Amino acid sequence: GVWCPTVWENGTVTQLNTSDYFTEAKWVSDDGNIILGNAHNDLSNHVEAALWLRADTGWQVNYLGVLPGTFPGYGQAIAYDMNNAGDTIVGYNEFNWGQGTGFVWTLEQGMVSAADFLEGEGFVFPEDFQISTLTAISSNGAVIAGFGLPAGGFGYEGFDAIRENVS
Repeated sequence: GVWCPTVWENGTVTQLNTSDYFTEAKWVSDDGNIILGNAHNDLSNHVEAALWLRADTGWQVNYLGVLPGTFPGYGQAIAYDMNNAGDTIVGYNEFNWGQGTGFVWTLEQGMVSAADFLEGEGFVFPEDFQISTLTAISSNGAVIAGFGLPAGGFGYEGFDAIRENVS
């Protein structure tokens, strides 16, 4: 069978998204009012990075999208972490089975590849280094962490990118 993002609250189980795709929740805010993960969007036919907000009527899903070139039904995006302001989210985008990269979603830019975002912030990675995913962002958004493959592809290496213009 498939699994789906689920919340247990006060003995009540709530499925945040139901579909025939494998989707999940990966992160919850300290106050329990925001959940990150991924969900199938029937309108786009993609498994998209998603954010759920607690509302008076239950949980409201906000689809964050996928990177261009993501193949419907085989590719997906999943959100892993968010800064406290809620304006920057990091995660992983799989274009097709096993081929993917990290992403950054911001209010201003929407979803962009990790390489494009970090390059735009002035970060320089070694030649042929491939960012695999972004796994975490600090509460103030100043540090983004992830891992990738160096040239030659012999084992993953972790990294952190310290953004200077963030307080």
